[in-house]
Amino acid sequence: MTAPGAVHFIGIGGVGMSGIARMYLSMGHAVQGSDVKRNAMLDALESDGARILIGHDPGHVTGAGLVVYSSSIPENHPERVAAKAKGMRLIHRSEALAELCRGKFTIAVTGTHGKTTTTALVGMVLKEAGRDPSIVVGGVVNSFGGNACYGQGPEVVIEADESDSSFLNFSPSVEVITNIEAEHMDHFGTMECVETAYRDFIRRLPPEGEWFGCSEDPRVLKIAGMGLRKATRYGFDPERSELYATDIVECENGVRGVAFKVWRKGECLGLVKLRIVGRHNVLNALGAIGVGIKLGVSFGQIVSGLEKYEGAGRRFDVRYEDSKFLVVDDYAHHPTEIRETLKAAKGLNRKRIVALFQPHRYTRTQALLEEFGNSFWAADKLFITDIYAASEEPIPGVSGANVYRAVKGAGHPNVLFIERNRAAQAVLQEVQAGDLVIALGAGDIFQVADELSDFLKRNIFSGRVRGKVLFNEALSKHTSLKVGGPAEFWIEPEDEEDLESVLSVCLENGIKITVFGGGSNVLPPDSGLKGAVIHLNSLYFRKIWEENGRVTARAGVPNTLFIQYALGQGLGGLEFLSGIPGCVGGAVAMNAGSHGQSVDTLVERVRVVYFSGERRTLKKNEISFNYRSSGLGDCIITEASFALPKCDGARIRKLLEEYRGYRARTQDLWHASAGCMFKNPAEGGASSGKLIEDAGLKGRTLGKAQVSPKHANFIVNLGGASSRDVRALIEEVKKTVYEKFHVELETEVKIF
Repeated sequence: MTAPGAVHFIGIGGVGMSGIARMYLSMGHAVQGSDVKRNAMLDALESDGARILIGHDPGHVTGAGLVVYSSSIPENHPERVAAKAKGMRLIHRSEALAELCRGKFTIAVTGTHGKTTTTALVGMVLKEAGRDPSIVVGGVVNSFGGNACYGQGPEVVIEADESDSSFLNFSPSVEVITNIEAEHMDHFGTMECVETAYRDFIRRLPPEGEWFGCSEDPRVLKIAGMGLRKATRYGFDPERSELYATDIVECENGVRGVAFKVWRKGECLGLVKLRIVGRHNVLNALGAIGVGIKLGVSFGQIVSGLEKYEGAGRRFDVRYEDSKFLVVDDYAHHPTEIRETLKAAKGLNRKRIVALFQPHRYTRTQALLEEFGNSFWAADKLFITDIYAASEEPIPGVSGANVYRAVKGAGHPNVLFIERNRAAQAVLQEVQAGDLVIALGAGDIFQVADELSDFLKRNIFSGRVRGKVLFNEALSKHTSLKVGGPAEFWIEPEDEEDLESVLSVCLENGIKITVFGGGSNVLPPDSGLKGAVIHLNSLYFRKIWEENGRVTARAGVPNTLFIQYALGQGLGGLEFLSGIPGCVGGAVAMNAGSHGQSVDTLVERVRVVYFSGERRTLKKNEISFNYRSSGLGDCIITEASFALPKCDGARIRKLLEEYRGYRARTQDLWHASAGCMFKNPAEGGASSGKLIEDAGLKGRTLGKAQVSPKHANFIVNLGGASSRDVRALIEEVKKTVYEKFHVELETEVKIF
C-alpha cells in the first residue's frame, strides 16, 4: 500500500487526521506525525505506538515513505516542501483513507450536517450484527472510544468530507447523503457547483450501487429523482419516502432521547429508541436503518445497535448535569444545525435555555449572516462572542458583532455581545436554577462549557461532604488494569454518615452513582464516567475487628490484610482470597472465589447503605448469592461479618505459600491486569482459559493489550493500553471462542 518507511501525517492531532492515522497503526504500519501542540488525540496515538513530533519542521519527514496532508496544510508548508524536494510520495488525507478502503465494501456518509452521527450509527448497527466493521468518523464516539476502530470484517464505514470535494476520491459501494446546503462556499463558489459535486459523488457508485438520501432536504430529493443510481429516500413524509418515521416522542418525562416507529413502503417495522435527542437524529438513524436493511441486518439487531449509541464528543455533549443545571457543548455552527440543536434542547423542558454562540470562520459568517439572524429563537438568553478564525485571515468589516446585530435586528429580545475572554464570567452571572446552558460552535467555545461545569462541580458537594472530593480524576490511577478516563466526581467519604451525605447530594441533584472497590474487577471507558464514583478508602472503612468468633471487616479492607488479620486471630477459611486483588466490599459484591471456594460460604451478614440513604444489615439468607454475584443492587456494602473456622496457622501459611508459587508459575504478575477476565462456562467442561488457549489466542495483542502468554484468561496491559484496546481484545476473544467451540464467554470483569 505504501512505500517503505513510516507514514507521516502533517497535522496528526486533528480529529479527522488522527482517525486515519489510528487505522494505519492498527493495520501494522509505522506511523509518525507532527502538530503544533499536544492534545488528547496525540497522547492516545503515542500510547498506541505512533511517533509524535511537536512543531512543524522540514526534518520531521525524514524516514517517511509516505506523507499525508489535509486541505488546511498549504503547499508552502515546510514539511510538504521538504517531502516534495526529497521526492517522497505526498497524498491528501482523503486519498490515504481511500487506500484503506481498497478491497473493502465501503459505506460512505456525507452531507452538510449529521455526517458524524450517521456514520457512527451505521457502524453501531454493523457491530451489533457481528460484522466487525472498520469505522472512521470525524468525532470522538463514546460507544467505541475514539474516532476510528479497525475491524476484521469486510465492511468499512467512513465519514466522507464534502467541504473540499475530496469525497470524490472514494469509490463507495453504498452512500448516505444527509442534506445539501450552502456551506463551504469559499471552495464551491455557487450552489450549482455544490450540487454538481454531490451528483459526481453519486456517480462514484458502481452501476448496481445504491444510495440513501434524506427526503426532508429539497436538493437531496431533487437529485434522487435524477436516476443517477438507485436511490432510497428516508424522512418523515411517506408520500416521498420509502423509509420513514412516525409517532415521534421526544424526551419523554424529561429523559434525553427520542422514540419513533419505522415504516418501509407501508409496512411498520417496529419501534426504535435513541439515547440522543432531536428530530434531526431521527433522520440520521433512518439513514443507518436503510443501510442495515440493505446489508441484511435484522431489524432487531438494528434497533439494538441504535439503542446502544451514546453520542459523540461535541454533539449535544453533556458536560454537567444536576437537578438545577444542565451544561451542554455542541459543535453546531451552521444556521440549520443551530436551529435543530436548540429545538432539541427545548424538548428537555428546562426553565430557560441560555445559549453562547461563537461564529466559526469569517467566510461562513459573511455568507450566512442573514440566516444566523433567524437561528436563535429557541434561546431565551443569547450571548454571541468573537469569530473563531480557524485557518482563515480576517475579512475587514466581518466580526461576531455583525452576528449580534443580525440577531438583534431580527427581533430577538435578549441577546448580548461579549468578548471571548469574558464569556464564562458573563454566563455565570446570568444563570439561574433550572437553566440549560449550551455552548455552540466549532471553535474553542467548548472550553467555556468546561469552565462553567468545573465551577458548578466545585460547589455542589462543598459544605456537605467531609471526605475527599476530586474532579475529573483519572480512573486509570484506581484500576488494576491501569485504564480508564476521568471520573466526573471521585469521592472518598470519611465514614458511613458522610457516605449518607454524599448519597443525599447525589439524590437531590440527579447525579449518577457508581461504586468502586479496589478497582480490580472493573473496565471503565476511555471517556470516563459521568456522575459520582464512590470509593470507601478512609481509615474508618479499613477497620477490622473480631467479636465472639465472628470477624467483621469494613468494605475498604484489602483482601490480603483481611487474611493476615484472621490468621493472627487463629482463624482460617479465607485462603482462597489470597490470589484475588481488591477489597472486602468488592469481594462480597461479586462473590469472589477461587480454588472451588467463594465468599458466600463464610459470610454471616452484610451491612449496606442503599442509594436512597437507608441503612440495613442483611443476613446471608436475605442475599441472592450466585456464581460471581451477590445480587446486591443500588446499594453500597459498608461492612461484612464472617464466621471463620479455627485453623492451624502453620498449615495455612504453607498453603498460602503454595498458592503464591502456583500464581507465580501460571499467571503474569509483571503486567497490570484485572485477574481472570471471563467467567468459566456455566455448563461445565473446559475452563475459559483452556478454551481461549485452544482457540490459539495466547499472546494475541491489540494495541497495548494482550492475552497473556502465561494464562489465557488474563488480559494484560503491556504499558499504555487504552480501555478501547482491552475491549476490542475481549470482543475478539469472545467471537473466536464462539466460532470454534460454540461457547459464549461472559466477562467476570464489570464493563462500563
